[in-house]
Amino acid sequence: MVVLILTVAVATADTVIKFPFSGEIGSSIQAGTVVKIVGENTLAPCEEGDIPVGVVYLVETFTEEPDSYSVVSSGVVSNLLVATGRMILAGNKLVPADGGAVQAMSSNLEGHVIGVAVEGGTGGDRIKAIINITVNPLGRPKAESPDIKLYRSY
Repeated sequence: MVVLILTVAVATADTVIKFPFSGEIGSSIQAGTVVKIVGENTLAPCEEGDIPVGVVYLVETFTEEPDSYSVVSSGVVSNLLVATGRMILAGNKLVPADGGAVQAMSSNLEGHVIGVAVEGGTGGDRIKAIINITVNPLGRPKAESPDIKLYRSY
């Protein structure tokens, strides 16, 4: 039984970026925020069309230093913020929206697919999703491209 627990811990360790990042001054990063790298060791909330590095799962606040953020790049995330004025259904592919939120991919929306919604919600709700954020070395495909596959390996 101990071996099984260790195996599970090792298998999931690859999904978490354990390096602590700081946030861009003035940004409001909280758990569930979809983030991008904007400088050396510095994160900011994604905007629509950005390529994310992950979703913040842990925020550590300090009084005399910048806050520290831990990021997950794949796995189940249970607190993604649905963008204002948007609706997501279970099974929708998700792309970044402004302010680090998510929105459903649509035929006229460009974006980097970050995962699939496990449950639905409307603007302001927090939803659960399975994420798998990868970066395409050949550039970002358009969201409406038939070439998009959520779990593609590059």
